[in-house]
Amino acid sequence: VFYALAPFDFSGLPEFDWVTLPPLTARLNAGEPGLLEICFFYAGAVWLLREARLPLARIVFGMVTTALLIEVAQAWEPTRNAQLVAPAVVLIAAGLIWVRDRLSVATRRVAVQD
Repeated sequence: VFYALAPFDFSGLPEFDWVTLPPLTARLNAGEPGLLEICFFYAGAVWLLREARLPLARIVFGMVTTALLIEVAQAWEPTRNAQLVAPAVVLIAAGLIWVRDRLSVATRRVAVQD
């Protein structure tokens, strides 16, 4: 998060380019993280928060809000723009964790009946 917002020069005009995808592994010219790094950070954060037994609804609300605030802050940085990749990754990761939770509950029910 710190590196994504550096150099903290909020003097540029905001650029909201919500539908572009960053490159898979390389950083953009302005230093923004690539798609793989974004996925690793946000999916890992959602997974760790869920493993800490926080409710999934709170995790989604907090992480989507955080991701959107970071993207809006990046829009004000010179030569950077905001993207919807990070909030989308949070929603996808939360969906996968929700499915995992449901499958593990169903597996425990079957094991108890045997």
